[in-house]
Amino acid sequence: MNTQLAEPSVSRKNDSGVPVSYSRRRTETPRPEELLKKGASELEPLRWRWLMWSLTTWTTFCVLAFLTLIVLAGASETPVAALVTGAVSLLIVYLFARMGRWYRDKLQDGFDHWRAEVFAFLENGAEFTANCHLSQADFDHSGLNSAVYNRFSGDNQLSFHGVRASNLAINHVYDETYYTTDSDGNRVAKTRTVVAPVFHGLMLIVDAPLPHAGTVVINDPSHGIGVLRKLQVTCPHLKKRYAIGADDPLVGHRVLTPSFQEALWGYRQEFKYLPRFAYRSGKLYVAIPGASLQAGKRPIRWLPVSITRLDRVLKQCEALLGFLHSSAEKLRPELDD
Repeated sequence: MNTQLAEPSVSRKNDSGVPVSYSRRRTETPRPEELLKKGASELEPLRWRWLMWSLTTWTTFCVLAFLTLIVLAGASETPVAALVTGAVSLLIVYLFARMGRWYRDKLQDGFDHWRAEVFAFLENGAEFTANCHLSQADFDHSGLNSAVYNRFSGDNQLSFHGVRASNLAINHVYDETYYTTDSDGNRVAKTRTVVAPVFHGLMLIVDAPLPHAGTVVINDPSHGIGVLRKLQVTCPHLKKRYAIGADDPLVGHRVLTPSFQEALWGYRQEFKYLPRFAYRSGKLYVAIPGASLQAGKRPIRWLPVSITRLDRVLKQCEALLGFLHSSAEKLRPELDD
């Protein structure tokens, strides 16, 4: 299915830190009513069973706890019977709870699969995987980070037509020794675990080949530009807030034309925190701290999975695709050979 991208405009941000007013208008295909009905018909029974097993678990727990107390009160001379009753009660509650969790997991997996179908419907060739993320090699190759880290995770990977994106959560975890004084006035050494955040946000990788091989980095000054040569730019905002460098100044200046500098600064203003950019090996890497790639929240047991709620998720998926398309278009330099 072909789609057309409407010119996006930015008006406000949602909790994910990603602008919400990007829109994609599909002129040939109406709202996928069949997809919404299919999602509701498959997911709502799972949600209902999860709810029923949860309620059954709590009800059973209360009833068996009451019966166990009665048995304990009247079994002072036969403690074995009380222990058997308590053990059987715990086993029954555990099995009921396992059934509830099984339906919860089935519901979440079904919802993730349905979202993948939505993305494929909205964008031909789009692939969405809720439990996957960009690789550590992708993050390291960007050259946008200079901090040490030892914990790497993420979720919600989306890819289509030379664009890949996902949420990343990167930390450095280490043990730290500190000293305190006990009640006797003695100095005592203790150890605590420290979790130092390195990057929590959205990373975007776009195919963006330059006319000549080279590397251009527009980075947070705290991470610097490494061994690259510093570039002087005309945009005062970029000059003040970024460390900018390239391995070849000629390539750097051909990429960072005055108009493209203004485009980069305009893109930066869409976010609360400072996005970082790197053009390297034919790819554009964008790291946006504090932003997240969200495509609707997973269903909870207390609210029905209705067509209306799924339509909201579909609109969020549509807006997300629009945002990624717009980002790719804005950040690809247009250079003549």
